[in-house]
Amino acid sequence: MRWPGLAFVLVACGGARPQPPVRPASAIVVEARGCLDPAQVETRIRNVLIQHGALPTGLRIEASETPGESGSAVALRVVRPGGELGLDRAYPLARVDCASAPALLALAVDRLLAEFPEWIDPTPPAPPPPEHTLAIALTGAVNGIWPPLGTDGQLGALADTELGPARVGGSLRIRGSIPQRAGSGRFQQTSILAGASGRIARAAWAFHGEVRAGALRVAGSGFTENSADWLVWWEGAVFGGRRFGWGVLGLELAASPLAHRAVTIDGAVSEAIPRLRVGIAGIFDLQ
Repeated sequence: MRWPGLAFVLVACGGARPQPPVRPASAIVVEARGCLDPAQVETRIRNVLIQHGALPTGLRIEASETPGESGSAVALRVVRPGGELGLDRAYPLARVDCASAPALLALAVDRLLAEFPEWIDPTPPAPPPPEHTLAIALTGAVNGIWPPLGTDGQLGALADTELGPARVGGSLRIRGSIPQRAGSGRFQQTSILAGASGRIARAAWAFHGEVRAGALRVAGSGFTENSADWLVWWEGAVFGGRRFGWGVLGLELAASPLAHRAVTIDGAVSEAIPRLRVGIAGIFDLQ
């Protein structure tokens, strides 16, 4: 088993972010027949659109004038690019009101945009793209192992991608132990493991599971005659931890069902190969 391991993670992003669609500029159309000053009307309404950030929304603002005996009837319409009508007003104006007509029409447009801000940006916001399509991590750990009691450390790499609510991928790691006592000598373990991994995040918590398999080298030292051998090794590991701004800190547990033993050439000394590991693990995101 291993003592809490300390893992270091580097995350790389893949894929380009989609660009937002380009929206057409708004249009202001004024049909004047005596009372309205087209330049004043257009300037006033354009200033309102600028104040609301509504110039690139594709709105069409139409002001038209129908002269009468005592003045004019002025109509104001605001239409979306798709043809949806947002404002359709008519204002009877006496000739003495002509000078204030541009301010009146601009005020009507201003109230529409202030009371119905969805007319400024009618399209719902698109969901943000995934932060990572591909994540690559460098991992490291220091573990407590037993039986017999000992310590090992590991370095490795992890690569995964999104699959639904989780991330799945694979890992590769090298692990080595501090030599453990066996009779008058010691034995040391070195393993090379590849794994299939999956991880998921839930609010402030993160969880990780992995199945690893590969080769384990056991080498003796301090004996009259030293030897080494390669063994098949596999194990399962689970991790759960608290998420912070810099990464994750939690507990990792790994175990193997294999019952290998380190035995001296003469068979006088036999020690179990540790198959349990537990430890405090950390993942530090560098993004």
